[in-house]
Amino acid sequence: MVEQLQARAFVVLVYALWEENYRKKIADAIGVAKNAIACNLMGEIRHVRTWIVHDNSVAPHNGRVKCPMLTQLWEFEPGELALTDEMLRPLMEQINALKVEVVHDH
Repeated sequence: MVEQLQARAFVVLVYALWEENYRKKIADAIGVAKNAIACNLMGEIRHVRTWIVHDNSVAPHNGRVKCPMLTQLWEFEPGELALTDEMLRPLMEQINALKVEVVHDH
């Protein structure tokens, strides 16, 4: 249970750091609004964060549709979200290779 709490807290922290820190730094560095910076992986992590924080760590039945990138890394099913080392390691690799884009309609 402690491992699950730590893994879930890690995912929530990753998204919070992206949203509150790194996204703005990237935007400031290239002179665009924060909302113009997008990242598909972080968008999917946002969904997982929502499940953890607002849905008592329960992944919905449409979780695979909302998270196609994470579905390639994780074999999660609808129901209780159980995060393992085997799931977090490839996530970290993807975060280390993070790709962002500037969305010009902002």
